[in-house]
Amino acid sequence: MYYDHFGLNQPPFRITPDQDFFYSGGNRGAILDALVYAVTNGEGIIKIVGEVGTGKTMLCRALENRLPDTIDIIYLPNPSLPRDEILYAIADELGLTHLADQKSTQIIREMQNHLIEKHAQGRQVVVFIDEAQAMPLDTLEEVRLLSNLETGSSKLLQIVLFGQPEFDQHINQPQIRQLKERITHSFYLHPFTRKEVDDYLIHRLRAAGYRGPHIFSQGAIRLIFKASQGLIRRVNILADKSLLAAFSTNTHGVTVKQVKAAIRDSSYTRQPASALKQLAIALFLSASVLAIALWAFRERPSSAPQPESKPVAATQSKPPSFAATPAEQAPTQGQSEPAQAQLPPPEKTPSLQITPSLAHPAHSSEENSAPLPNALQARLDTSSVHLKKQPGTHLTIQLMTVPPETVEIELERIQAQAKLVPEQIFTYPTTVKNKPAISISTGTFSSTLEARAALVKLPDPILKNLPMLRTFKGIQDQIGKK
Repeated sequence: MYYDHFGLNQPPFRITPDQDFFYSGGNRGAILDALVYAVTNGEGIIKIVGEVGTGKTMLCRALENRLPDTIDIIYLPNPSLPRDEILYAIADELGLTHLADQKSTQIIREMQNHLIEKHAQGRQVVVFIDEAQAMPLDTLEEVRLLSNLETGSSKLLQIVLFGQPEFDQHINQPQIRQLKERITHSFYLHPFTRKEVDDYLIHRLRAAGYRGPHIFSQGAIRLIFKASQGLIRRVNILADKSLLAAFSTNTHGVTVKQVKAAIRDSSYTRQPASALKQLAIALFLSASVLAIALWAFRERPSSAPQPESKPVAATQSKPPSFAATPAEQAPTQGQSEPAQAQLPPPEKTPSLQITPSLAHPAHSSEENSAPLPNALQARLDTSSVHLKKQPGTHLTIQLMTVPPETVEIELERIQAQAKLVPEQIFTYPTTVKNKPAISISTGTFSSTLEARAALVKLPDPILKNLPMLRTFKGIQDQIGKK
């Protein structure tokens, strides 16, 4: 979407592991060289540990590309298999499909014979196991036994384990201490520093074809580093959303403003542990005080004479509650049923940011199933006729996407702020996170230049929602899928 705007040939911050974007900084290049040496020398088990999003999969793909052609690679992305099934999985990858119904001892014997043949041909086999922290202990023990397959001088099967930090705790258990002893090389992928985030961003932009000055300001880079905590996947997501926000406002640089919008959407901010601890203590103390107050109130004798009490069945008694609601309290004299609790009116639902990945409306299950109001349905029907008549290459400005119940409020606000008449605005149904929503758009433009000129003239309150350009074909296709 924003590639032409920034002079890019392809998306620079995709989270899929593309080797054209491998970044050797942050010690990744040095670790890759060490891995190539360790695998080709075929000694012991190799372990690579890193937090979620530190680039383990990218490093695995880079290692595959760097290894010589004489090495056959088996990749197991899902190691959470029982002990026997991981043997079947590896045998299947080796082409030994006839062993599906054999016992594990027979599978290992056949596997060893096959690997000896490969070794005689000058070939080597390496198994990459991703998400190793998910492996059951029995499966880990089977992996250790597979590392015993060897000739008099060489290992027949090299094993490389990629895992999260929990994997280190996993292998510290006494029952698999023998596996830990077989690990001859351990590598750790640490999060990026602020300087490494800076270098990483411009490296990815250059790899995508960008040739201008750095798009991200130093303030934006500091904020991305702080919010991402140096984790590569988060850096990619925040950078991509920040570029989209800059494009939506027709600017060619990313500042703190765009990064803040990306952070709000990504929910990477979190309270520090000390704040959460204080909150938990405060809640506990509040609950305790309330419980004591309720107990004292219920135990306090009344000064007025009480009528003779009647025995009540034990099953009707109710223990004191920490937070009794009016509906739980006993009815007052003269009332046959408890009074219903009066709930405060719901707060106005805030408008949502409009980029596809920056909109996260919240609906209840009742809202999802409720029929649309007649006025809104009529508006959608009128807009549908208009949309079908438009050439697919023409563009419109999508102003925002909101829950159905707030459409009329937002339409009134838009008309007042942008001085638009109802005929200049149209709506169409969509979904956000599998929940119904309504998109609001305005204008019909035959060229991108014309549409951008109209977009930048929108008043600031509307520009804060990050409006974006959309083709009518894209909208028509989206509606057609519903």
